[in-house]
Amino acid sequence: MSRAWTCSRCGESHTGLPDIAFDAPHPWDGLDDEEREASDLQPDTCEIRSAEGDFFYVRGILEIPIRDFDQCLGYGVWSSLSAANFERFVELYDDPARVDEPAYTSWFGNRIPGFPDTFNLKAWVEIRDPDLRPSIVLHEQDHPLVEAARDGIDLAQAIALVEPYLHE
Repeated sequence: MSRAWTCSRCGESHTGLPDIAFDAPHPWDGLDDEEREASDLQPDTCEIRSAEGDFFYVRGILEIPIRDFDQCLGYGVWSSLSAANFERFVELYDDPARVDEPAYTSWFGNRIPGFPDTFNLKAWVEIRDPDLRPSIVLHEQDHPLVEAARDGIDLAQAIALVEPYLHE
């Protein structure tokens, strides 16, 4: 059962925590009109063709456990794949056998407010059932987001991370 909490910004009572989702990988916002026209952003995949090169992203879920609450804080984030792994991901997109795929090496594709720069943290994309987005799992490295995903955070910190998104 989810507990209610009071928002410090609006004073309203909320039950549970919303997931936070990014509509595109971070580099998407930096594309000029020509690059954006050459690129492709879909709900679960993104191909960026830019002056810096070609980059391939998939959307997944990063979960941060909340130690004193009965749910995780979920982030809908993007993570890059090599061209070959991206092709494989797309090939197996609707195939139930995709759950047997090994995790793909990846680079985290978003900057998460409330943490030092998270863009390009080392990660894995773990493929799940076709009805579920992949899990994004961060490699062990010295970063507060890695520590949060591994060890969890307390409810007060989770609320502080969520509140700005409730009042955009």
